[in-house]
Amino acid sequence: MLLNNKKRGGDMNIVKTKKWECRDEIARRFLIDMKSESEDDSHKQIVRELLEETSVYEGYIIDERKIKILRREISRGMGTAFYEGHKEGIGLKTTIVRKEISQKEFAALRQKIKCSLWKMKYRIRCGESKKPMIELCRFYYYDLRGNNNNFWIAKVKFETFRESEKFVVPDWFGREITDDERYDGYNLAKKGLPRKDAAAIRLCENAVM
Repeated sequence: MLLNNKKRGGDMNIVKTKKWECRDEIARRFLIDMKSESEDDSHKQIVRELLEETSVYEGYIIDERKIKILRREISRGMGTAFYEGHKEGIGLKTTIVRKEISQKEFAALRQKIKCSLWKMKYRIRCGESKKPMIELCRFYYYDLRGNNNNFWIAKVKFETFRESEKFVVPDWFGREITDDERYDGYNLAKKGLPRKDAAAIRLCENAVM
């Protein structure tokens, strides 16, 4: 895979080969405060600012010591797309490597999945500003313990590290989890939420229905 000619600094960069796409991503992630009863809480924010809605299924395969990600996206008005790939790194800057595959290839690879999760991804505006956009994800999945987990995470992408530092966190965001590997997709699918957060979310889950 050719990964040459990357820009220096924190700028987001996309390098394409014939089949694979390699994308550097700068993003901060936050839990949403499920106990919030303010006018700016997550579900009301979606209604006001919704730009795009996508259903995402992610399955994880252990392949030669690498965690491969199998992904299906169903977007309103855009149809269904299938991908395989992997993610490099944890924290503010990560690298996403993936390629689009056929439904038949997806079905074959799905037999190897060890754990999975499903989420609804909502792309919304950040207040009056056009940038950055917020990806607000509601997760629905059963972990390997049989627990049904249902919670929200907000992901905000940036062009540069400087932009990420200057970002004013909305009041309705909860604790930042950018550097907490327990909230990486594979760890959530395999182990579920950290016990303290899982207990808190189960207690107030009805507040956002």
